[in-house]
Amino acid sequence: MIIEFFQSNNPKHLYFLKTLKDDQEIQHFLGNILESAYLNTNTLLFRDFLTQHYVGLVSFSDIQDSFIGPTISIYYFIHPSIRQQGYGTLIVQKVVNFLFDQTSCEHIVMNISKKNIPSQKVAKKCFFECAYEDDEDFIFLKSKERNLKV
Repeated sequence: MIIEFFQSNNPKHLYFLKTLKDDQEIQHFLGNILESAYLNTNTLLFRDFLTQHYVGLVSFSDIQDSFIGPTISIYYFIHPSIRQQGYGTLIVQKVVNFLFDQTSCEHIVMNISKKNIPSQKVAKKCFFECAYEDDEDFIFLKSKERNLKV
């Protein structure tokens, strides 16, 4: 898997985002990615090493003043044409390991809709635990001290 930081002046990155624009799940996400000033958000694009095709992206940002210590929130998206092939689990675990190894982050959270069963499964496969739920969403949490490298 090849990992690249999103660059708004890279035509290949913009083309990949354009291929996603008709997917309703990512509509709110794309606007935030394209506005670089969005809450210090970083976006990584993932490309399959063999096919060289972009397969998904992960956006992450610091949660300011978290009561549990340095925390980063991550959101990921897998291209619809290649879902359910293990890319989500692979990408999330790579980002988790990167964030725990390369930042001062102690915790990572993922806010996942109760309707999004595949993402809930990815979170559980990556050893996230459900820390909170409301009527619409789960918040999954993973702590650095409990990170198992997969």
